[in-house]
Amino acid sequence: MRDLSVLKGIPVSGLTLLNARPQSFEPLRGGRLRVLVLRDCRIPDLSPLASLPLETLVLNRTPAANIEFLRKLNLKHLTLRGCGIESLAPLAGMKLETLDISRNRIRDLRPLLGMPLRSFSAQFNEIASVLPLHKMPLEVLNLSNNRISDIQVLHGLPLRNLDLTGNSIEDISALEGMPLEVLNLAYNRVESLVPLAETTGLTALYLEGNRVADLSPLRKMTRLAVLDASDNRILSLVPLAQCRMLADLSLCGNRIQDLLPLKNLTALRSLNCFGNPVAELDPLSTLDLERVFVSGSTVTSFGTLLLRPPREFFLFHDAKMERGSAAHLYERSVAGEAAMRLRQQLRMLDAYLEGNGGRLRNLAYEINGKRYSRVPVMMNYESAQSAASRLGAALPGWENSREQAELFRILKTPFWVDEKAFAETAEPHSGCFLDRRPGRNGVVVNRDSARMFPLVLEWK
Repeated sequence: MRDLSVLKGIPVSGLTLLNARPQSFEPLRGGRLRVLVLRDCRIPDLSPLASLPLETLVLNRTPAANIEFLRKLNLKHLTLRGCGIESLAPLAGMKLETLDISRNRIRDLRPLLGMPLRSFSAQFNEIASVLPLHKMPLEVLNLSNNRISDIQVLHGLPLRNLDLTGNSIEDISALEGMPLEVLNLAYNRVESLVPLAETTGLTALYLEGNRVADLSPLRKMTRLAVLDASDNRILSLVPLAQCRMLADLSLCGNRIQDLLPLKNLTALRSLNCFGNPVAELDPLSTLDLERVFVSGSTVTSFGTLLLRPPREFFLFHDAKMERGSAAHLYERSVAGEAAMRLRQQLRMLDAYLEGNGGRLRNLAYEINGKRYSRVPVMMNYESAQSAASRLGAALPGWENSREQAELFRILKTPFWVDEKAFAETAEPHSGCFLDRRPGRNGVVVNRDSARMFPLVLEWK
């Protein structure tokens, strides 16, 4: 869209422009426009926006070399996401309540001093110091994927949702006493969770990729519904026995042998304990699980779990997750009907990986004329690429946000995608996955060769 004159005189209060190149914003002057969203637009000069009575401005992947015009606006909510910005100096003195500067090249937050921010997102920048955030009335804060090691200045903030993923944080004592409900500390250097012992209002906690060995500080977290403690050093699950609201639990890549402490967690629906030396699945038999991931090579007893198997049941023989490895499950302790069900399950998994992918095609979902299949075998990115090629398919991509949303609605789990899918949504990576679990908001994460996700195929 280039000519906005068609809007002149229309009492528009909100306007969204996608992939637009308007010649002039003059037709909007003197109107009631309060909310303006510019996504994937190419506008040489944004300064005419200063004449609009805006309260909310969203610039998403819209280059903004000069943002001096923002000083003249009386904004409450501002998004400058993926705009190539290096300095926040033009924002100094503004009275913003929410600010999103994600995916830029920001290092210095000092221009934000004294700003009454309640929500601030600055993920994927180059920030090392968060000192300017001291005493802000922040309730929501996302500083993921920066260069932060010290968070003491955050102590005492009224934070309810905090994301510090992908930094270099060791000491989390600053979080003690916070009214946190959602906390993401994934991929840091945290060893002790003691400062969280009284944070009993937490409903979601993400700890993957740290150095945690003891979950005892979580004993009182009776509201906790989501816990991801994958890739740590955990030995015992006893502290989780009283977390009766746990519904989604991920523990892959630890040192856990005994699942007995989980036997009374009746709200549990999803359990991932792949990469642990678990021998007995009996404690899971009484639970109404929908999804289970476990390493089959160490399992010696299934109990009655296979008499009423979860809707998605993934058992694998080896850590490499090679093609067809699901068919190497041990059957030595399974008898009667349980053994028959297990063999049927193995045949089904083998069918998924049949040479030419014929059966896979027949089981495919169709979205906008494209056909997709979800394969219940966990693979790393390179293995997923190779398997897709062998089967005459490709890793999935999409052409528009509607197609993307429908794909995630059907699949409901993280999965590997074709890097080309990000050509217009983020910087390209050598391999990526989109994670749609609660609290993740579809964040794009760099390829990690240690991660395993189900294979999803897009048929050519």
